[in-house]
Amino acid sequence: SASQTFHLNASAQLGGILVGTENVTQILKLITNHVDINGSLYVDKNSTFNANGYNVNIAGNLFSYYSGGFVADGTGQITTFDGTTMQTISGNNGTTNISFSNLTISNPTTTQLSVGKATVNNLLTISRGALDDGGNTITVKGNVVNDSRHISSVGGGSLTFNGNGEQEMASSSGRSGTYGNIVIKERVELKNPIVITGRVTLNNDIYANDFQVSLMQNSIFDNASTGMIIVN
Repeated sequence: SASQTFHLNASAQLGGILVGTENVTQILKLITNHVDINGSLYVDKNSTFNANGYNVNIAGNLFSYYSGGFVADGTGQITTFDGTTMQTISGNNGTTNISFSNLTISNPTTTQLSVGKATVNNLLTISRGALDDGGNTITVKGNVVNDSRHISSVGGGSLTFNGNGEQEMASSSGRSGTYGNIVIKERVELKNPIVITGRVTLNNDIYANDFQVSLMQNSIFDNASTGMIIVN
C-alpha cells in the first residue's frame, strides 16, 4: 500500500525483505524483536526501513535507494553482515550515504561497499573476512575493532576516521589488524599493532603507543599529509 507504515515483529529468520517499489512509498519499522534476514534487504525509492534500535543481521545484500532509506535509530543498534558468500552494501548512486549506528562484519569472505558512501556513527567491528571499501568512502565516527582486514580493492576508496574526539584502532585478539587506504582526520590511538597495505593520508596524528605500524611494499604516504605517527 502506498504511503503506509508497517510494523514488523519477527522471532523467526526471514528469507528477505523488500520495502516499497519505485511507485509505492512504504515505511517498515521493527518492534519487539531483533531481525535475522537470511537473504537481502532492499529499500526502494522514497521508502524507509527503520530498525528502531533493534539489531539487524543480514546474510545477503543491503540496498538503500537514498541516504535515509536505512535507519538504525539507536546508539546501541548493531547491523551485522554474516553471510558466507560475498555481500554488498550499495546505494542508488555515488552520493547515497548509508548510515549505521554500529556495524559488524562477520562474513568469512568479503563484504563490499559497492556503490555510494557509508558512515558508522559508533563502533565498527571487523571480526572475520574482509571489509572492502570498493573505491568508496567509509567514514567512522567512533572506534574500530579489527581482528581481520579492511581492503581497498579499487583506487580512491578509504576508511576515514572523522570523529568528534580521539578515536581508537583496536583488536579484541591483540593481533595486528590490516588496513587498506586510510584517512586520519581525527587523532587516532593504537591499541594493538596495525598493518597498512594502501595509501595513508594524515590530516591528524596517529599515536602508536608502543605498537608496531607495518607498511607493506605498495603503501604510500599522501604528499598532502600534515599529521604524524607518534611513538613513545
